[in-house]
Amino acid sequence: MVATEPEKKPFKPYIVEGSIDGENLFRIVEVDEGPTRADIEQLLECLPVGFNLRSNAEEVIDVREALNVHVSAQLIHIYPPRGRVIMCTRLDAWKMEHIVGKIHVDNLVDLTCPGSGQIRSCIHFDPKILGVHNWPLHDFAELEISMYAYPREKTQEPKITIPRFGKFEVRNLLELIAGESLLTKEQLQQWRDLIMCAVQSMRACYERPDVDPQYPVRVYYQPCWKKIDEAGKDDAKMIEALEHLLSLIQME
Repeated sequence: MVATEPEKKPFKPYIVEGSIDGENLFRIVEVDEGPTRADIEQLLECLPVGFNLRSNAEEVIDVREALNVHVSAQLIHIYPPRGRVIMCTRLDAWKMEHIVGKIHVDNLVDLTCPGSGQIRSCIHFDPKILGVHNWPLHDFAELEISMYAYPREKTQEPKITIPRFGKFEVRNLLELIAGESLLTKEQLQQWRDLIMCAVQSMRACYERPDVDPQYPVRVYYQPCWKKIDEAGKDDAKMIEALEHLLSLIQME
């Protein structure tokens, strides 16, 4: 006979009543091997973080609803349930004098992770300050907890990437539309939205707070931005301004 390993049982979600005042409910939906149930319960029961929920229909929610928690050795991700939004995340570390200064905010608001449409707040700390002494942190010195404004499903929605245009993309676009001749009024009217989107994207590369106002390339294009602004809805002036921009790009 060949010995076979027993089939691993599927993980069964469970509820933990958490936060200092027991005001939150956490539904543990996923756990990587490492943290024990006792450690997870201890951590969440003492976690000095509060939440306010609302529905997607803007109505205020007075009843408690369980937040979905995904646990690994180094990271804990907390999401609202489907159809809910976390309106406010509070760090109530001041209520526990012995941990003041030992829980650190990594991000108050993070719009870049995990992508468009999602907002993240993040804290990190040593689990020992909450009485959890056996949490497996491996090579990391601290545990990181990320709290998201929207349900996890939000991260799986298809994202539309806004195209970015540099000077070469703007040049190629104008030359593609105009062909061998100058840009015509008909072409401008047909492609105005795309052209202006491309031009403003290029402009944003230089007209930023972190770019020195006297940076030579920024100064080089400023007369052209002025012409474009002054042209407004005047097609003839806008064509002249765009041709000026094209010539500057070609000469740079």
